Amino acid sequence: MHRTCFLSIIIGMIGLAWPKTFYAQDSWEKISGPVKEVIVGYDQIESSTMLFKVEPGTGDIYSYGWIPGSWKKIGGLGKTFVVADIGHLYGLSPDGAGIMQYSGKSMSWKRIGGAAAEIYGGRDALYAINPDTKDIYRYDYIGDKWSKVGGPGKMFAVGNPGHLYALGVDGSSVWKYDGVGTKWTQIGGPAAKIYAGGDKLYATNPQTGDIFRYDGQPMKWTKVGSPGKMFAVDTYGTLYGISPNGKGIYKFSGKPDTWTKTGALAEEIYAGGQFVFAKNPVTNTLWRGTNESFAGNFYSLKPIEAKRQVLAILWDPHRPDHPAPSKADIEKAIFGPKPSVKDFFNENSDYHFTIEKAGLLGWFNADKPAEHYWANKDEGDANKDGWISGHVEKWAEAIRKADSSFDFGKFDKNKDKNLSPDELSILIVIPQNNPFGTQRDVVGRENPIQDLIVDGVKVPTMVEAYIGTSPSMGLVAHELSHILLGAGDMYFDKFQPYAAGPYSLMDQSPSFPPHLDPFHKLKLGWLYPKVITNQMAPDKEVVFDVETTNEVLLLYDVQRGKKEYFIVENRWGGNSYDKNLPHKGLAIWHIMEDAKTFENLPAPVGVDASKWNEYKNQGWARNAIRMIRPIYGPPFNDALWDGSSASTGYDIMPKDPNPNHVSLKWADGSPSGFYIRSIPSPGPQMQISIEFRPNM
Repeated sequence: MHRTCFLSIIIGMIGLAWPKTFYAQDSWEKISGPVKEVIVGYDQIESSTMLFKVEPGTGDIYSYGWIPGSWKKIGGLGKTFVVADIGHLYGLSPDGAGIMQYSGKSMSWKRIGGAAAEIYGGRDALYAINPDTKDIYRYDYIGDKWSKVGGPGKMFAVGNPGHLYALGVDGSSVWKYDGVGTKWTQIGGPAAKIYAGGDKLYATNPQTGDIFRYDGQPMKWTKVGSPGKMFAVDTYGTLYGISPNGKGIYKFSGKPDTWTKTGALAEEIYAGGQFVFAKNPVTNTLWRGTNESFAGNFYSLKPIEAKRQVLAILWDPHRPDHPAPSKADIEKAIFGPKPSVKDFFNENSDYHFTIEKAGLLGWFNADKPAEHYWANKDEGDANKDGWISGHVEKWAEAIRKADSSFDFGKFDKNKDKNLSPDELSILIVIPQNNPFGTQRDVVGRENPIQDLIVDGVKVPTMVEAYIGTSPSMGLVAHELSHILLGAGDMYFDKFQPYAAGPYSLMDQSPSFPPHLDPFHKLKLGWLYPKVITNQMAPDKEVVFDVETTNEVLLLYDVQRGKKEYFIVENRWGGNSYDKNLPHKGLAIWHIMEDAKTFENLPAPVGVDASKWNEYKNQGWARNAIRMIRPIYGPPFNDALWDGSSASTGYDIMPKDPNPNHVSLKWADGSPSGFYIRSIPSPGPQMQISIEFRPNM
């Protein structure tokens, strides 16, 4: 193989994230305990993905049965393994003295070649590197013979038939095999690594780490991404990468510099067939990207990847005991840098969702004395001015005042003459010492009813925020979550042992707000759930802090389906919006997505049945989401699962004989079969043991 230097290809993936990312929440299914190495291939006869793992310690190789935890030992220790040609598994002996082919049965292997320094495989063929000359040879499995196809190279990559590539020994050039004899054509300049799959070839720039795609003509390459920790290409040419800090798995969209984040933390990734697999950076357990999302429409919730425009209208009724904060303070609290409502949404959504300032107008003075708007008008339109409620009147008044300096019409993007919250959300800010907020429909007149029309468009709804002495971020974030995200209220005015309490913005929203609960995030598409089914054998797993990883564990029984499951999240706080939580540790949530289930739950122990019936009519968010606490009450105790104390760190079982312990039960009262053991003290990483035993 020739080694020629030439002008470097300006062959750039991820800093902390790709330049552009788009929503795609995939779940990751746990399929194995710790692994040392993973081999992925493609069976061309069965048109199916082939998956093998090498066990740590023994080095034995196992094949996957495509049921989580289902693995069969098929061979012993090998130096390396590859899948090649139509779907055969090959291995290089531990001492490199022989190349072996797996027969497909039991532990049966046959020797097909002598000594090799390395072997490479793909849908094209099996290749081996001569340990002495470093020349590359191709194996003809039909004729059972080897043929030299080239000289030495730094590394090789194999794709579809006819797609064999090499990086020159000194890394100064990229080559493609012509398919005849030992003839190769130079197609690129210096590269650090090359990656092939299907009919695609990618290479990383040795100076910048940027990754480029070969465009099919010599010396023609396109930059598709910035540096990454590692890359992998599947059988169809789809490119995946891990961010340099290891905190994100991304999928290349096919459009330069446009990637989709599909997973959170990973040590290594492997691609093949139509799947991508990832190794956990702490436990080395293996996970499969499923392309099946737990996100989706649920009542008012739906996945959202967007920037939303917000108009803040500052309206002052001049109540002497409720002075107005400065406009600058309000702007900073809503639209400024951290801490702000905008940054809160950035952090919660992993930058899938944010708000932008369409305007911040006012302060506008009320037209009438404050008592006019708060007067009791039980008698209806007493003033004969078209208004029954002073509150409804003030909303219309504030919006009309803003109209003098703001063009509402330009935000009607779909030109339907109706200004939806997706196009423009209106936030009316009112001075008040104690924060309070609402979302309500607005009208231009109540008697008779008339739409509120400004600049030729109808304004149907708004949120108002009685902002607090110091502008309350929590209040604004809570109310905007209603109008922008479809979030549901979760607070109770009486004891409820399963309430979210301080662990969801939709229950408690202090000035410095806590994160949303994981179910809201899940349905909005802001989490990367790692699924552990009842099919997995007992194993250890790590739960990373949700605030920086947007990762949770999700436990479900395959036979029961996806309408009922448990979420385990690590609420660590750190320097996030969760930093003021009263406790740190594991938050465990029982989720019920079937209305027939959560609308017919009996009153929990300690809750008045008549009050419980009131709650049942107050929305899905109060009933479908239950937080399982280590200390049940009453009184309400907001402790999380924390192994530093016996009262909060005991093993969680499907059925516990200790009356002071809670257990993991389904909504019908039957034991779930899941055990969560060995709960540690809180930290950004909490390693636990998870076990499933049926009929317990």
